Amino acid sequence: MTTTEREPFRPEADAGMTLIEVVVALLVFAIIAAGIVAGMTTIQRMTSDDRSRVVAANLAAEQTDLARAIGDPFQLEGATTTQSFPTPDGTRVYTIHRTVSWVSSAGADISCGSGTNLFFMRVHVEVTWDGELPTTAPVQTDTIIAPAGRITDPTTGTIAVYVVGSNGLPMPGVSVTIVPTSGGSSLATQPAPTNQDGCSYETKVAPGTYSVTLSKSGYIDVNQDQTPSQSVVVTVGTTQSVSFQYDKAATFPVVYASNYGSKAFALPTDLQTTFINSTSSFYTSSTAASSVLLHPFASGYSAVAGALGASTGTITCASDDPAAWSAATVKGTKLGAGQRGATVAAAPGGTANDLDVPMGVVVITPSVTGYLKAVQMGPGPGVAQEPNCQTKATYHFDAVLKAGVPVAVALPFGTWTLFSGTATAQTIPITSGVTVPTNAAPASAEIQGAQITLDPRPAG
Repeated sequence: MTTTEREPFRPEADAGMTLIEVVVALLVFAIIAAGIVAGMTTIQRMTSDDRSRVVAANLAAEQTDLARAIGDPFQLEGATTTQSFPTPDGTRVYTIHRTVSWVSSAGADISCGSGTNLFFMRVHVEVTWDGELPTTAPVQTDTIIAPAGRITDPTTGTIAVYVVGSNGLPMPGVSVTIVPTSGGSSLATQPAPTNQDGCSYETKVAPGTYSVTLSKSGYIDVNQDQTPSQSVVVTVGTTQSVSFQYDKAATFPVVYASNYGSKAFALPTDLQTTFINSTSSFYTSSTAASSVLLHPFASGYSAVAGALGASTGTITCASDDPAAWSAATVKGTKLGAGQRGATVAAAPGGTANDLDVPMGVVVITPSVTGYLKAVQMGPGPGVAQEPNCQTKATYHFDAVLKAGVPVAVALPFGTWTLFSGTATAQTIPITSGVTVPTNAAPASAEIQGAQITLDPRPAG
């Protein structure tokens, strides 16, 4: 019997590739293809960016030519405009930003409010476009515009007015009035309102002293003046600059005696209120209004009942200010430091949250009917750490006193003497029927005969 052995299987040389070999080949191809596509895309973007740069250069040159065509540097101002052009990739938007600055005799760029003689105007144009590559610099051009004649005339002078808003940026559209106050001569026409760079100019001004006044409906300056003025002395051959910070007024609702809650009380008819900002400047209102218009300082305001010395910026009656009262122990009761109401701010033209004005409240149960007067006395007897009061106030109330009927009246903090009387004279000291619900200090310290101390410090 013959036995036949089967020969082992051997794959043919052209039997094909394995699955792993196919996957690896595809991966290599994908990497090479991605690189080619990325390279082509980059080349296409760079080509498109180069075309855009050419257009931007033409726009910058056009802006430079326009500035030169104007010729008068006093008519030039900064501006930002856009232009759109179709491209194979769609519409492309170009942003053209033009800035101007004066050049001093030393060659430095200066503003119109620098107080330095103005010689030439430098015009800088910068053009960018959407889709601009991160590595591509904007197109920029510069030119110098010289005035037709001398700005600093040898027989007259120039007044330059510079106005910025509360954010420090130029404020356009503000009316400027220049009036001679000593010497000089009246202007034939008033200067134009401030331009986009916050500047207004008047050339060929006769030597003398002038008052420069701003006006714009609803606007207010840092001194809370709606039509601020500054004096400037013009001399021959020079530029005199005047700078203002002027912005749309913000509305601040005022809540008096906020620490007394919602209970009824009377305010003096001639109460003064001090509004304090972070620059330590003060502004006093002579009436207790439900809201006030103030310059929109970003840091905001706090408020104090009474006049701290607003005209000079020096505190002359510290006891009005609750923040001036330091922690102390009064008649065995520990009192913490006094605090003002919260600081609140508002944007230009906006409305702030309530501006709280803490005050001392006295409840009087009078034995007579009539009018009331309060006279500030300075530090009271037996009250530890009461601040000094150099300039003392006198406040008046209407006919709030009715015999046997309790009435609450609010006053600035400090020590007071209360007087009752007729409409023309209040001379009778009130020595009884008085309580102070806003005080944490013991009654034996807050009331000493006819003197009543209103203490802002909380217990503890």
